[in-house]
Amino acid sequence: MINNNAYSEETVPLELKPAEVPEWEEEDFSAAVLAEDLRFANVSEASEMLDELSFRLPADIASQELVEFAKQKKTPLDVSIIADTSRFAFYLVMIPLNIVVPPHQRLVRLRLILNMRSDQANQPLVAWDMFPTDRVEQLDVKVGEFSLDISKALGFIFSAPASSISELLGLKLQFPLGWKSTTAVIDASGPMSNPAEWYINDASITSSFIGYAIIRAPRGVPVTVTADLLGEVRRSHPLGWLLKARFQAMRRTYTINRTGG
Repeated sequence: MINNNAYSEETVPLELKPAEVPEWEEEDFSAAVLAEDLRFANVSEASEMLDELSFRLPADIASQELVEFAKQKKTPLDVSIIADTSRFAFYLVMIPLNIVVPPHQRLVRLRLILNMRSDQANQPLVAWDMFPTDRVEQLDVKVGEFSLDISKALGFIFSAPASSISELLGLKLQFPLGWKSTTAVIDASGPMSNPAEWYINDASITSSFIGYAIIRAPRGVPVTVTADLLGEVRRSHPLGWLLKARFQAMRRTYTINRTGG
């Protein structure tokens, strides 16, 4: 189970400020979204829209060093990992993003970016694996509950029986479906990336988001992770068009393996 003495369930509200994301404008043009008479909010309108949003990240992120954890559990590691265990540590981290959007607004884009670094510049850090990965899903609009075994999606320990992996990593989740539209699109940067990035594009994002990454880092050194958030919110204007406001959030910085052990 993800467990770290530095981890706290305390969350921190993120300050939002307007931002420009040129590639999103290109996406709107290519998707012919402008046919909906979509316009940028002015300064006062954007400020009002952003003030009504709430995003929170944890004060500290949960992490688990998987190699040592596997040794404690006497669990064989996959052969592709064994060769790296003398040089690298593998940290499973969880980044829960809490989202609250007022009913008269729609959150349509989110980009969560994790930059990873250490003091050893000659040993680059990477997100060895990530979840969720790229997907386009048709979702039932009925609000229900969704169960997911994250440990089956993260390819770290393959030698253990499938039934025991969830117990070993403690990553079987159950949470309510909050998306109201029929299509959810997630684009992830994929394994061996730095920064690690999730881009969520949907007609209405109303559920909180949890990103998981296995960070491969040099052994014995602290790892710094910075979390950046970009997004776009929309609402109807009394004269009939749609207003859009793009934003970036206050950066959060976390440290993994503070002791350097």
